Amino acid sequence: RQAAQQAKKTRRAVILEPMSPYERRIIHVELQKDQDVETKSDGEPPYRRVKVFSKNANFNNRRYNNNNNRNRNSYKPHYKNK
Repeated sequence: RQAAQQAKKTRRAVILEPMSPYERRIIHVELQKDQDVETKSDGEPPYRRVKVFSKNANFNNRRYNNNNNRNRNSYKPHYKNK
């Protein structure tokens, strides 16, 4: 629950320590009741972790998102095809 509160507050993913499948399932089931957060298991056994992140997180405002594709449709080549 602390991870869910932190994820909602910071709007960033909170990654928990590696744990057993049983423990991960308990966390998924418990946090499924919270409508504002999502959970996902990530990694390879035995180092699988649970990621807790806010559903309200704005992933479009990432630091490195510079909209390189915004003018893709207006591209015109410098040569003519014959």
